[in-house]
Amino acid sequence: MGGKGSGGSRVGAGAKRKDSALALVHGSRGLVSQKPSPYSGVVSGLPAVVESPSDLPAEQAVLWDELAPHALASHTLTPETALAFRDLLEAIVVKRALLARVESDGLVYIKVTVDGTGAEHQELKSHPLLVQFRGLMQRVEAGMARFRLTPDGKDHGAVVVPQELSALEKLQAQAQQMRRVR
Repeated sequence: MGGKGSGGSRVGAGAKRKDSALALVHGSRGLVSQKPSPYSGVVSGLPAVVESPSDLPAEQAVLWDELAPHALASHTLTPETALAFRDLLEAIVVKRALLARVESDGLVYIKVTVDGTGAEHQELKSHPLLVQFRGLMQRVEAGMARFRLTPDGKDHGAVVVPQELSALEKLQAQAQQMRRVR
């Protein structure tokens, strides 16, 4: 992610598609590009197997069993990203615990203060853990997006098979090759 024209893994983010007439004249970015597919090393579209760590706490192990198959299918859970996936599971568990505490205590509480004259004043305050809950919620959402566990409106197919070049695209490729030879 990053760079000009890229907005990350969000709905509508990234470079805008060319008009079909312009794509015909200029060529499609996907077909002209010589850049290899990020999934070219994947054999027959099967994801790598990443086993659940044996030392996961019970709540995180349940989450691993629930979310790991989806992350594996998206090719985002690999041996290299397993530690970050584990951090995501930990954040989800802590977020749920904070929410349970806030729900048991209530969203607001009455703060009682005494002024210099000895008079009591009461005011409603929001629960102090709501700030931490919001931060964890954002962290979990970012982790879910990182492992493609939330829909973002984009097709993340495992293997893209390029179509055969049209006559015009073949001619354009030939012209580019001739320019390089000069």
